Amino acid sequence: AGEPEWWAPATRYVAQQHAAWHVFNHAVRPELPDLRAVFALLAGLAPLQAERTELRGGPRAEPTLADPLTFYDTSSYGPRAIRAMATAVGIGQLVHGTDHPAAPQGADPVEGAFGEGFAELVRTAAPKRALGYTWVPA
Repeated sequence: AGEPEWWAPATRYVAQQHAAWHVFNHAVRPELPDLRAVFALLAGLAPLQAERTELRGGPRAEPTLADPLTFYDTSSYGPRAIRAMATAVGIGQLVHGTDHPAAPQGADPVEGAFGEGFAELVRTAAPKRALGYTWVPA
């Protein structure tokens, strides 16, 4: 009540994405090691908290971040967040996402972060891997 329109998408929804990512890595991944997963809106940037999580007794950061079967769609974020996530999980784990038509669509943030070549990777090669159309090394 009385919250600005941006409040829930910038707080509660991001917190829900964090929780989903942490539950996945804590409970789902150990039980289903071959499951492919795609997290919306870069999992709310939860992977950027992996080192902090490990230091507090959570899953080890390195294998969690290096999971070749976990992907992150780029919707809702811009070039800075996308660069940070690419540093954490690898650009090959990012898949194109958009908030259109719920939010205005501007320039491709991956292209803004890395240029056309990497944007094409995020739009084509990574989604093919995420959907199982190409081989993913285990």
